[in-house]
Parts: sequence; C-alpha cells; structure tokens
Amino acid sequence: MMVGLTTKEAILKVRKGLFIAAIASLLICGSAVCLLDNNSYEFRVIVSGSMEGEPTDYPISTIPKGSIVLIDRVSDFGIGDVIAFNMDADGDNIVVVHRVIGMDGTVITHGDANPPGSVEYVEGDQVIGKVTYVNSTVGNVIWIVKNNIPSLILILILASFISFALSNIIKEIKKGDDI
Repeated sequence: MMVGLTTKEAILKVRKGLFIAAIASLLICGSAVCLLDNNSYEFRVIVSGSMEGEPTDYPISTIPKGSIVLIDRVSDFGIGDVIAFNMDADGDNIVVVHRVIGMDGTVITHGDANPPGSVEYVEGDQVIGKVTYVNSTVGNVIWIVKNNIPSLILILILASFISFALSNIIKEIKKGDDI
C-alpha cells in the first residue's frame, strides 16, 4: 500500500497511472505508424529461406526465414544491396527479397541460399525498394500471431478467467474471509 493513502486511493492512483501509460503507449505507437506510413516504407515478413545463405560483409547480410524487413521505397541501390521486387509466379503476384548481383539495363538478383546461376532479371518498374532493416525476432512473433489466431484467442480467454479468479481471491484475502 502507498504511504498515507487508503487502499481505495492507492488503487485509484495505480489505475490512473496505468491509464496514462496506456494512452502514452498508444500515442507513441500511433506516431511511429504515421511516420512510417507515408508510402516511403513498407514492412514484410520473409516466408522463404532463399536469403539464409552464408554470412556476407554487406550491411544486410543473411535474412532468416520469418524475419521482418523494412523496405525503403527508393530507387537508389547497387550491387550487394538487398531489394524487394514484384514477380509473377504462376499467375500470382508475389514479393521477392533478393540481393542485387548485377545491373545491365535490368537488375540481376540472387537469393543468397539459392543455387549458383539461379538468378532473377528484374525490370525497374518491378522494384519496390531497398531493404534497410532486418529483425528476426519481431518477424517470428508476427508470424506466430498471424498463423495461430484461434490458439491466441483461447490463451487470452483463459488468461482473462485466471486474472478474474485471482482478483476475486485477493479481494477475499483482503477482507479477511476464508476462501
């Protein structure tokens, strides 16, 4: 209990602090989204292992499957950079993330883990942008959440029941009654 406060006043003070923290968190997250959501950047989760090759000396080395990447929508990139581009795969438009290995009118890309000679020739209008950031932990969390919605809902429901039960037990203990 906080010094000089009744239990009710302490609880109200803690609730007020939590409310302020929640509002501040929402404002910070909202600001970050607004800064990044100006069509200059795009986030993607890597779904294949084509960039899991041997480590390189390039700023963006390997990219493990499940990583999240930040794509900067720029056309300024060169050999060794990792880019994201649109590609037609059996009638479906997919986004591919590969390293630039050459430029001769078209952009020549290669997935670090793909066999030698397995290259993609990319026209300028297919390029989305340059990968500027990689985070494997956040990407894996997003993948788990995206692919396990029913399990997460069940966990949240169970956590809510447990939280409710614990709060009732604590109330009874504070009253001094038997449980």
